[in-house]
Amino acid sequence: MLLLQGLRPVPALEELLDTTLVPLRHAAELARPLAHLRGRTASAAERELALAAEAESALGQRVLARLAERALPQDPALRAGRVFLPAEITGRPSKDECWVAYPGPAEVAPGTPVVCGDVFVGRVVELRPGARPAARVQLITHAHARVGAEVAAGAVAGAESEGPVFLTVGGLRVPRSRAEPRAVRLAAHQPSSVRLAGGLARVHELFADADEAAALADGFRLGTVRRAGERNDFWVEPELDYLDGLFHLALVLAPQDAPALAPVPAPLEDGRWLTTRALVPRDASPWRSTLALPLGHADGLREGAAVTSVGARLVGRLLAVGPARADVALLDDPGLHLGAVALVEGSEEPVVLGRLTALGRAGPGAVRMRWWVRVSIALAGQGEPVRARLFTSPGDPGLPGGLYLGSTLLPRAATAGEEREIVLTTGFEARELGRLFVRRALEGAP
Repeated sequence: MLLLQGLRPVPALEELLDTTLVPLRHAAELARPLAHLRGRTASAAERELALAAEAESALGQRVLARLAERALPQDPALRAGRVFLPAEITGRPSKDECWVAYPGPAEVAPGTPVVCGDVFVGRVVELRPGARPAARVQLITHAHARVGAEVAAGAVAGAESEGPVFLTVGGLRVPRSRAEPRAVRLAAHQPSSVRLAGGLARVHELFADADEAAALADGFRLGTVRRAGERNDFWVEPELDYLDGLFHLALVLAPQDAPALAPVPAPLEDGRWLTTRALVPRDASPWRSTLALPLGHADGLREGAAVTSVGARLVGRLLAVGPARADVALLDDPGLHLGAVALVEGSEEPVVLGRLTALGRAGPGAVRMRWWVRVSIALAGQGEPVRARLFTSPGDPGLPGGLYLGSTLLPRAATAGEEREIVLTTGFEARELGRLFVRRALEGAP
């Protein structure tokens, strides 16, 4: 029956399976993955994972803490006269917008600047009140986004003493031909001098004095202005991956609007996990890698949610959720995708990789992953690739940041626009795991 269902799903059979599995749901219970490390019953694979679980969890939390720190400006000049409200991306309604959650109460208003480190990211366009308030942010990549910018004096070719060049930045530059790199570039509009040779662009609104929010954004970086030939358009080479590299941001407020901040519990300890066990492999296709769980919408599950084993090891994500059954795409299931950050051997600074897509199994406990490089990276040293540990990045609904993925070898240099393939070593076989944990959605989530 399962073979027939895997090859050609039958609606009546789907409904029968859902109804049959309803009693099994009651075996699930709220749990904390770290609390089960010393359980009496565990498979050999689980016992192996448990040996490093606490260390991996602590390392993942350190990675998240460092990413959150990097969302705050480091330049003392940018910190002066401003306060910064930490915000975490919780969803992406489109590639050019994101929802962020921030500690409340705070005097956030539409137009509030949003930054990541010393870089201007966008502005708040909508607010959603609640116990943990949220704001919708329009990114600088949005077609309608515009911000005034300035390139410092000396940026004009052949005119070293000439003053700064003013321009407007916003939206994406459309490539002129297929021969151009696939790198993301911000559009530059109406420079005050066509002889602009390039340089660092910073936010500078000409009439910032008339708008307090605009003044708060002044001086933040946008990227490097470039041009390929005298007859081509200008563009701005961004310093961030706006699509898959934004996790923690900061809302820029006036000093009098600073709120009191409350701590947020770590994802593995927040009580939003259900413990369960897998049924039989869900998909009969030999090239797929999936499992079925006896849980569904009635338990608070949503597509994309994380599925882990003991500790902080990611096993997969929910692919489809029915009334009382959920299908899990394992890490080696072709097409599974997630955001990732790397901790390179010998370094404490996380490297933002962006989005990885599974291409399939590379052997026992190993996965082929496609990596499209959106922002160039240059790691210390030369020669052979360097080993790195990979963790999930924040920002995907239902998939907390800091979950351990495994290890890989990364090139020491990669250029924006390149497409690379890496092999992720997970070190375990998901089907050998007995106990699993699945992430529940927040109350009231769609």
